[in-house]
Amino acid sequence: MMPRWNLTTPFCKPTHTFTPAPASQSQAICGHGGTSDRCYHCDNKAGFRFTTCRVVPGSHLGQSPHQQDPPDLQPGKAHEL
Repeated sequence: MMPRWNLTTPFCKPTHTFTPAPASQSQAICGHGGTSDRCYHCDNKAGFRFTTCRVVPGSHLGQSPHQQDPPDLQPGKAHEL
């Protein structure tokens, strides 16, 4: 998934977090499904699923395979899309 979305070039971030939900559901967090502040940070009223991918330990620069942590259900913040 990471290379397909071009998230490994020109360099790899050590961690990426995704909300595996339709765009409409993610956008609702910053509307009727949550509250937002002036900086476009949104607090969700309920928990939502997220997936975290981390660089595999021992990877070399330019070759950044990621491993996926199990999905989790947590209340949290999202950036407005």
